[in-house]
Amino acid sequence: LTGAYPQRTGIIGNEWRDPKTGAEVYNTGDTAYQYIGHKTAPLAGTSPRNLRAETVGDVLRTADPGSKVIAISGKDRGAILPAGHKGTAYMYMSETGRFASSSYYMASHPAWVDAFNAAKPADAFFGKTWLPLLPEAAYARSVPDGQSWQVNSGNGNRLPAVLGDKMDGPGPRFYGNLLPSPFGDELTLAFARAAIEAEALGADAKPDILSISLSGHDYVNHAFGPESRLSHDHMLHLDRYLQGFFQYLDAKVGAGNYVALLTADHGFADTPEWAKSQGRDAERANPAQVLAWLNAGLVKKYGEGRWARNFSAAGVLFDDALMAARGIPPAELYQEAKTLLLQVNGIADVFTLAQLQGSDTAT
Repeated sequence: LTGAYPQRTGIIGNEWRDPKTGAEVYNTGDTAYQYIGHKTAPLAGTSPRNLRAETVGDVLRTADPGSKVIAISGKDRGAILPAGHKGTAYMYMSETGRFASSSYYMASHPAWVDAFNAAKPADAFFGKTWLPLLPEAAYARSVPDGQSWQVNSGNGNRLPAVLGDKMDGPGPRFYGNLLPSPFGDELTLAFARAAIEAEALGADAKPDILSISLSGHDYVNHAFGPESRLSHDHMLHLDRYLQGFFQYLDAKVGAGNYVALLTADHGFADTPEWAKSQGRDAERANPAQVLAWLNAGLVKKYGEGRWARNFSAAGVLFDDALMAARGIPPAELYQEAKTLLLQVNGIADVFTLAQLQGSDTAT
């Protein structure tokens, strides 16, 4: 919702490392704030401090503070970044099955949020079965369940899957397992309906923005692969959830009185193991091995030292102090690192700092 690329927003990934200290940075981490009513881990997402650009909602609320901007997600970053600096974010707490905001936005939750959480809606999914929506023949083009590369923890990797199976009752493990299933999205949309009702979104002439990030499919694809039957079936569930939500909006706000935009944060490549089984050249890169190999090559040319310190998002951090002590121009070392990295199977291209900062689009 910024219309800007990462070089301007500052959001270059889910996490990265501080180039000066090497410390881990989470894209929505801010230790000055805490989750409301929940424990806050060191790298938890609590504010949009790292977001350097305005969102559409920020511009809207600057022009008209009476407009409301609310963002909801199964993930902290999926709510905080779309909410921007002037909206309000609510995210699913996988330890409790509740939705919470952070102290960046408010000191305490509105009554409607407390009421929603007090009803324990996540608990209603305990013991519920994730059943395929269609007959078996409809999934013929998808990879069957139970493949060796599919994650077999959580709810397992086969349908039907019973949520909370072999558990005594709802708890942190169960609440976390809601996300890689259709029911996490169902719960998120239920919270969105509660927000629409309580905040009277779309009820007056002032435009409001409601951002809903449905996180389930991301978790499902990471666990099972986009080629899997589980991914196929999850998308069918999601399609029906959206149908129901749009029907609700038609009745509540009125057909033609709202604009719905659908987008995705990224796509998915086929699981490497699946692609390899189909005769394609595919494997997984090991970042630690790549970094060790890069350092070995740099040591051969420039002498002993840990020249490449770490990966940071999609980049590599180098030891500036070591380069200065040895009198090696950074641009020279970066070019050598590029030459080495291009020899690694699976790396298609490498860009140096000079290239990224330059205007030459040919290389």
